[in-house]
Amino acid sequence: MTAGDAALWRVLAEEEIFAVPGRLRVSRQAVALPDGRVVPDYLRLAMVPFVTVFALTRDGKVICERQYKHGPGRVALTAPAGAIEPGEAPEVAARRELLEETGYVAESWRSGGRFTVSANSAINTCEIFLAAGCTRFAEPNSGDLEDMAIELLEPEAVIRALATGEVPVMADALTFLCGIHALSDPAAP
Repeated sequence: MTAGDAALWRVLAEEEIFAVPGRLRVSRQAVALPDGRVVPDYLRLAMVPFVTVFALTRDGKVICERQYKHGPGRVALTAPAGAIEPGEAPEVAARRELLEETGYVAESWRSGGRFTVSANSAINTCEIFLAAGCTRFAEPNSGDLEDMAIELLEPEAVIRALATGEVPVMADALTFLCGIHALSDPAAP
């Protein structure tokens, strides 16, 4: 069988077993696999979709944030990011998050792709955006839990940070890699 021939799992039943409205939903599904087996208690998690931004200043510096992240339990180098509000278009969320968290605005925007965070549990989606020609417009004002420092790094410094483990969050690592790839191949998405 090739990947194109792969059959989909079929959801036979679904029951919500835990929810925090607007933040988290856990459900138990009964799923039928293509070979006929039935898994009666497959867990799915759903969280709010989010955006990340690979932002490049006019002089070619990558706009990064250094902040504590509770998932890995340490200070990390991250990309500007945040939740997509209900009814908000992903690019609008990306523009808002870049401005709120860093104080920067961009001249041009393009999509870097939409990715599912977990292959089988779903969890949520991350939409990556590439922003170029960024200039400082205002003071950062995220109004969130973040206490961060803004760092403007050369792309090579971001590559070193990835290699040394300073970027422990997968969505940030993917965002930086997509952005750096786009710098080396302008035809890349």
